[in-house]
Order: sequence, then C-alpha cells, then structure tokens
Amino acid sequence: MRAKEWLDEGHVLSFERLQVIPEGLAEPYNMALVEIERGPKLVCWTSKTLEVDDPVKVIEQGGKYFCSRKEELGFKLEEESLKA
Repeated sequence: MRAKEWLDEGHVLSFERLQVIPEGLAEPYNMALVEIERGPKLVCWTSKTLEVDDPVKVIEQGGKYFCSRKEELGFKLEEESLKA
C-alpha cells in the first residue's frame, strides 16, 4: 500500500437521515456516502439534509469525515471574510 492524496470535494451517492442519534454525538447527524472525484467513496457525517448528486466539501477531523454542500460552505466563508 502507498499513501495517496485526493481532492476534498465530491458528490453524494446516497443519504440517510438517522432516526436515533448515536451516543457521543452532541447534535443530530446524518450519513452520506460521498464519491470523491478520482478517489475513494467515503461515509461522511453531516448535520444537513443532502440529496443524491449534491456537490459537497469533505473534511476529516479526528479520524471521522464530515461533509457539507459546497455552496453553503462557500457562503459562510464569504460572509466571514466580509467581517474581517
């Protein structure tokens, strides 16, 4: 095996709204199966409701993957930069 880097963007293949919140999570999260372009398929946690084929941005924190819609993430970044 060898290490490989891939993009932090992909699209949703499948989405599931969790009915029971797993122990240890502070807020309700849902799960999405995300395909990274020219990379792997990842199971990601998300607090958003996503649709199949939604473009998402993926981040890794503490060995877990989280995703959010690219448009929503971009809007938050623009909004923060206006405050600076």
